[in-house]
Amino acid sequence: MSAANRLRISVVTETHLPELNGVSRSLDRMITGIRDKGHEINVFRPAQKSDSVSKMNLALDSITGLSLTDLSGLSKDQDSREVKGPEYARAESNRAQPEPETLTAFDSTLTGTGSDGQHLSLALRMPFYREVQVGLASPHFFRSRFRRQRPDLVHIVTEGPLGFNALLAARSCGIPVISDYRTHFDQYFEYYGMPRLGRRVAWYLRLFHNLTRRTLVPTEAMRSELMAAGYKRVSVIGRGVDLDSYSPAHRSHELRKSLGVRNHGLLVLYAGRLAPEKNIDLAIESFREIQKTRPDARMLLVGDGPERSRLQQENPDLHFTGFLSGESLSRHYASSDVFLFPSLTDTFGNVVTEAAASGLAILAYDRGAARQLLENDHSALIAPGMNREGFLLTARKLASLAENSSNHQAFEAAFLRNPSRAPGNIPDEVQSPGLQSLKLRAREAACCAGWDSVVDKLEEVYFDALVKKVRFRNLVQSRMRKPQFQ
Repeated sequence: MSAANRLRISVVTETHLPELNGVSRSLDRMITGIRDKGHEINVFRPAQKSDSVSKMNLALDSITGLSLTDLSGLSKDQDSREVKGPEYARAESNRAQPEPETLTAFDSTLTGTGSDGQHLSLALRMPFYREVQVGLASPHFFRSRFRRQRPDLVHIVTEGPLGFNALLAARSCGIPVISDYRTHFDQYFEYYGMPRLGRRVAWYLRLFHNLTRRTLVPTEAMRSELMAAGYKRVSVIGRGVDLDSYSPAHRSHELRKSLGVRNHGLLVLYAGRLAPEKNIDLAIESFREIQKTRPDARMLLVGDGPERSRLQQENPDLHFTGFLSGESLSRHYASSDVFLFPSLTDTFGNVVTEAAASGLAILAYDRGAARQLLENDHSALIAPGMNREGFLLTARKLASLAENSSNHQAFEAAFLRNPSRAPGNIPDEVQSPGLQSLKLRAREAACCAGWDSVVDKLEEVYFDALVKKVRFRNLVQSRMRKPQFQ
């Protein structure tokens, strides 16, 4: 890529690997893809437990944008000016300023600026949801970075305090901003008994995103929903799936045996946060309906969250794994047969694409990834309506399809012969309607959702957001009083 087309992008997010959730995993793939295209990415995020940074310096930096090293240098320079007199001060002010030096490992440990382009801020755990943290940093924190290395574009992934102050800082510096709408945060409050606060959050989200150059959503249905709610300049950027990491080839008979599943038994999976807004009680209720037809069925819940303790106490026969990642997560997906996803608050549901790529029969509502990638009675079972009764009714239908799994060996052999089979090439031995046909067609649907096209579209949006960059910057700078931006 030529230097003229190379962008410097600041990504602001309150969730990042090694935190495991759909946002952090998909964001990591997008950042990797954009970097592979030759662009420079700097990430602003809250500090995590694995980060070795000075808490005192992190707090000072997050509030003022200055580190202890900066303050020490300012103090020494002021003392020198006072000792050497006004003539020395005038000479120093006329001297050309050097370029900012690259931080050493020691400097980055103090200041919270990593050598891999990561800028760390204070973090605060949510009081009613300890698994989620937000970032705390003032606009000064961002402005100090933007002055040293001005980005061409700021991409805000989450709308929390960190994202809001990044938005204020970028607008004051005349830097274009785009944002992601990834979660219906306003709907979460319904599940925590705070509906009035949820309505205020909905107002804030609309205001936040309308102050950005572009709002990115994962599906056309979500775009239509937000536009009807008063959002402006909404664009669709889909989601991909890693077809190698999530594949039927990772199926483990040893794992199934350890979970008490017989050779032709049925293993039902839920993967995601164990939280009220995920509607997990309905997933378990649906599994109980399946058990009425298939008493040998077992259920596996992968993930963690505030509901885990209660769910384990109420359902001692279910298997809870906690958070999984890497090869272990791939094995648990591929070793299952059915995937239940009853969430109504996810804008997409990356776990649905992961389950489809792993070759599972999927039961979900008609929204997000299920609507975009899957077809009812062909590659998944889609529950009618958005209510409990429709989901349970479809679970009973799934149980009837799972009653006869005698052709599972033929299905598994079809996968092993060609795991990335082109759509439409279903072998005759699994053509008949049933659970195995759903599983194979789900894998085929996932094969059309690679990451390359998603990254290409994101890069296109980045360049499009910069079309009016010069005119926008000049308009803002004409009103600026700080000489740094003249």
